[in-house]
Amino acid sequence: MTSSTKSPAGRSCTVNSVFTEASDQGGGVTYAWCVPGAAGAFVCLGWKMASGPFTLVELARAVGMSVDDVRFYGECGLLQPPRRQDGGTDDLAFQTDHVERLRFIQRAIAHGLFLEDIERFVDETNLVNCKDVRRIAVHRLAEYRIARSSENPTVIALEKLIASCGGIGARTDCPILATLAKDEPAADQPNWDTTSPSPP
Repeated sequence: MTSSTKSPAGRSCTVNSVFTEASDQGGGVTYAWCVPGAAGAFVCLGWKMASGPFTLVELARAVGMSVDDVRFYGECGLLQPPRRQDGGTDDLAFQTDHVERLRFIQRAIAHGLFLEDIERFVDETNLVNCKDVRRIAVHRLAEYRIARSSENPTVIALEKLIASCGGIGARTDCPILATLAKDEPAADQPNWDTTSPSPP
């Protein structure tokens, strides 16, 4: 199964995965069942977190992305660079926080948020408080309501995400960011559609 979504720069990110199994150097294993998200990305459910370090290929498999997708998110600054491994080696490797960041990206896309929105969410110097985060989500929802029906899964998912947040407090207390950062998906995940969002 293949799904594709366009980045703001026009680059096509293609994800090819349904079930993945990846082993890391520490003996951990990640199992993921991947379903297409609302914006063309796959969301991986039911995993068991593996411990790092990961190679680029292992990282991609752990989250159900292609290697090209992972590289792209790194090039555009959404994924933090790999780090030097402990023990005095010069080798660079990805860790569990890289897995968490990619899953954050997947969940955000599945809720209808764009890469430019995610870029602002992961930049801790950009958004001062929870109100800023909610404002971005509300703006995106307004675009979807013009372009799509109220019954669209993306609209429903984004409405629910916004309803959970009062826009009060620091970004570290923001329910929207907390939901997107959750290790395990909620039991009432929306029924994902596979169409890419089209702003009006």
